[in-house]
Amino acid sequence: MTRRPPLTRRALLSGIGALGLGAGTLAATGDDGTDGPDWPMHRHDPAGTAHAPDASVPRSKPTERWRYEFDDVGLRTPGPILYDGRVFVARRSLTAFDAGSGDRLFRIAADDGAKPFLSTPAVASARAYVTPSLVAASEYGLRAVGVDGSPDLPVVDGRGLARRWSTGQQPDNPAVASLNLGGDWREPPVVADETVLVADDGIVAIDASSGSIRWSEHRQYASGPSVAGDGVYAVTFDGVLELAVADGTQRWSESVPDIRPDVRPVVADGRVYVGHETGLVAMDADGGDRLWTSGPPSGEHGQFFTPPAVTPAAVYAAGTGVLDDDGDALVALDPETGERLWDAPLSTVSQDTDGPIVAGGVVLQPDNDVLAAFDATTGERLWWIERDAIISQPAPGDGRFYLADGDGLTAFGGA
Repeated sequence: MTRRPPLTRRALLSGIGALGLGAGTLAATGDDGTDGPDWPMHRHDPAGTAHAPDASVPRSKPTERWRYEFDDVGLRTPGPILYDGRVFVARRSLTAFDAGSGDRLFRIAADDGAKPFLSTPAVASARAYVTPSLVAASEYGLRAVGVDGSPDLPVVDGRGLARRWSTGQQPDNPAVASLNLGGDWREPPVVADETVLVADDGIVAIDASSGSIRWSEHRQYASGPSVAGDGVYAVTFDGVLELAVADGTQRWSESVPDIRPDVRPVVADGRVYVGHETGLVAMDADGGDRLWTSGPPSGEHGQFFTPPAVTPAAVYAAGTGVLDDDGDALVALDPETGERLWDAPLSTVSQDTDGPIVAGGVVLQPDNDVLAAFDATTGERLWWIERDAIISQPAPGDGRFYLADGDGLTAFGGA
């Protein structure tokens, strides 16, 4: 089992650097309705459902609308987000594009005074500013920048995106410096209202305006958190737990045998869905009682590697050894009972895939260099596209979706 290493707790708890607060009003993070639906963070929402009910994607094979090639080539790029008619992607620099035309709007690159951006960013409402912030993981902590170059803070070097705060700046003493985790990807932050939450040897909650730590709950290891209502849910080596968003107080903790602590839980309709070594478990979000278990799968050695996408009609997850011949597949399960509604064969399911997303009755399943689309009701395979590098989780919009790979960012649309 490959674990994605979290940001170090020492990094986040040391050296909070606020770069200045401008006067302003509370900025809404939602779309104003003029530019179509948003995908404002990894997996769409704080609960991690990976379901955008107002978005749509093509049901026939899409065409490339525009593409931006990165200056550097890498194995993987964090997934993009879509907010207010703009697409944001992190590739050691953080770059914004016009979602319709692909024109590059602004860019913050790594320099001598700042670490690069290494995760999918998240849009965070910040009461101290006129506009929301973009928050992303960096090599040593988190960084927040203005979502557009608005006058609440000066534009930096003429490139837009005023810098606001950062956490976990590398100390002068190498002995207490945060671990250099290497690679080009970090666990994305999760934003709930004005709180930024991140996995870091537990869960850390950060104020979105100042970058100050509100609370931290130390655990040996914790998955990325998910938030529903006033609860924070995470998977650890010990099982599943719920914390209070306000102060991190533990509400309940339940052991789940063979749980996968590297897979983020998903919360929807009063249920928490978590992965274990033979399938999925649904638990009551209020108390942790187990409601159903999907396994064992048809194959002898089945494992659900991906966090599920959840809609009111079904729970979708991709796994290995799911079919009778131990083949890999995307499956749809009944949210109430865990009964399998349909399954669709996949060529592979890698452990590092971001998992499926759902938009407009279509399930998009990324894996390695292939993105496949399926009818959400029947499981019929609608189309697939192949790239030359590992792809990210796509960000769907209004009839389009945006996909990053190791070489660039592409907008796809219908014919």
